[in-house]
Amino acid sequence: MSGELGPSGPHPALPREPRVPAKPASRGGDGGGKRGQRGQALIETAITLPIMIALFLGFLAVGLAVQGAVDLNTAVYLATASAVTAPANAPATGQAYARATYGYTVQHFNFLADTGQSISCTGSWTPGTPVRCSAQAKVLLSSTFGIVPDLQLSATASATVPAYRSE
Repeated sequence: MSGELGPSGPHPALPREPRVPAKPASRGGDGGGKRGQRGQALIETAITLPIMIALFLGFLAVGLAVQGAVDLNTAVYLATASAVTAPANAPATGQAYARATYGYTVQHFNFLADTGQSISCTGSWTPGTPVRCSAQAKVLLSSTFGIVPDLQLSATASATVPAYRSE
């Protein structure tokens, strides 16, 4: 039974060796490991912070572009719905309704600018026939971030003139 380990370690009759605490490892031999850690944290921040800012600005630009596309589609859809409410066989009145609705809707999104062509609608405005409207606009990303170019968007919608429209 000699040399067996019991629940409390080696044989109780043997003297125990004193435990010596381990020395902390030092960087560079100066004993100041904290200074090296602070420098490392500074370098990591200097590398990751610009990447995080670029990602944030990229997500913001994508969000503005998507919002511009949704607003343009909504404006064209509403303008088309408005155009078909004009009296039958009155394309000029339908165009006027579409332009007024489109202009009013687009003005609410500050980063969406009409390209000057406004909205154009085609159709005969006779009851039961389709009217098709399309428009182009720019999302002004360059006014938010100087390095991002403007985004050109277009949208088209169609609606049918109700059969009960009269002149």
